[in-house]
Amino acid sequence: MDLKKRLIEQSEIYLFECSSVRDNGKGSLSSLAQTPKVNEFVAFLKYYQVPSPFKFTTISGELNLISDLSLKENILLNFNSDSLTSSKNHQFDEILLSIKNPYIAPLLQYFHEGDLKPHEASKEAIKCAQLLRALLSDSHFIFMESPEKDLSYQLFSIFLKALKHHCKDKVVNVFISSPNPELWLNEAHYVIKRNDKFQFVVEKARIKDPMLPIDSRTSEFESLNFKIPEPKSKKDAA
Repeated sequence: MDLKKRLIEQSEIYLFECSSVRDNGKGSLSSLAQTPKVNEFVAFLKYYQVPSPFKFTTISGELNLISDLSLKENILLNFNSDSLTSSKNHQFDEILLSIKNPYIAPLLQYFHEGDLKPHEASKEAIKCAQLLRALLSDSHFIFMESPEKDLSYQLFSIFLKALKHHCKDKVVNVFISSPNPELWLNEAHYVIKRNDKFQFVVEKARIKDPMLPIDSRTSEFESLNFKIPEPKSKKDAA
């Protein structure tokens, strides 16, 4: 198959196939399976020659929350401190609701533990804080590991709508690693796999017919050309 370049100018959702990183076929975890999922995401971008620098936000466990800050303060870390007054709590709802995403307000209805620190809050509140923080970011990519974990069905449904709206509006591409791929297959545009040589292969997620020729289901690219905005100069940002 001839390698080709692919220009990506709109938001897409990519799902990592869990089976490709789960088992080595001998009943034990392979070295690839033990690799942190975010490393697999970065390796994918490098494999497809995505130019750096690029910004990405991760949602993975509690690692990207600062323990000494409240959940609200963690969320507002995405904002320039010069734009915040000392009364951050007063500004929190105002900032969140100023975002042109109609699903932020429904998400906030489930967010009642914002003044608590991560070790004081429930798992659902922590996950909700991570999701809200991702929706406030100006990242080019969002990587999420088990984003559905610790969420009620209602909250997960609202978040999914908020995520899709955010990504379409900001042209953000999402990469998901989940042990529950069935939750994401109807939303994903592509599935990322490893072939026998451990090279990345991109497969169209919505083509389910195994009888179709392999070339119509998988693609090999020399590069995936994600449209990344040029960084603004200080003069332009002023």
